[in-house]
Amino acid sequence: LALSKEPSLERNGAVARKNSHSFRWLVGLVWFVMRGLLLGWSKRCFSSSSSCMFPSSFPATEYKRVLHGDLHRFCEQALVSSGAKKDHAVAVARVLVEADLRAVYSHGINRLKMYVDECKTGTVDVEAEPIVMKEKGPTAVVDGRNCLGAVCGEYSMKVAIDKAKEHGIGWVVANNSNHYGIAGHYAMMALPHGMIGMSWTNTRYDALARFGSIGLP
Repeated sequence: LALSKEPSLERNGAVARKNSHSFRWLVGLVWFVMRGLLLGWSKRCFSSSSSCMFPSSFPATEYKRVLHGDLHRFCEQALVSSGAKKDHAVAVARVLVEADLRAVYSHGINRLKMYVDECKTGTVDVEAEPIVMKEKGPTAVVDGRNCLGAVCGEYSMKVAIDKAKEHGIGWVVANNSNHYGIAGHYAMMALPHGMIGMSWTNTRYDALARFGSIGLP
């Protein structure tokens, strides 16, 4: 306290107070501008005439709400008419509709045509059923046998849940499968059993590594 009375320290203190005051003004100005931008963006995105909340494939101003039960039946019927088994179609429809209900529009019913085409062209084996190739303790390897991805995904998660009930953990990997929609669907299958579920999948070879700029060859 005594040192603060020296003229040089008083001048330094005055400069520090002035700089601090200026800094607070600058922070306040930046916050005011950012707040205005954020408010304007939120109003634009959440207005009924905006396309921010919807994929580019959805109409921004004209759209129709459909009950998810009706949507599920539509997807199921489309898949069955394309050659899929009834229970397989139910599984795929369940994943597609759940994706849209959770606002994961990239993996919702806009994927239905892709699955229908795969069934029609024989890209997937509509008659195949996944099987456990080998297992040991809490682990297992599932062969999807080129069935629909959702069928293999649900089957694999059910195996993992059964393993977890017996061993405390279940770790299952699958191969020879196909696109299985949102990973969260399979993770949440564990919740009714009082378990934590996790689900991952690979992707096409042309994906970039994190922070990468060149695709894999």
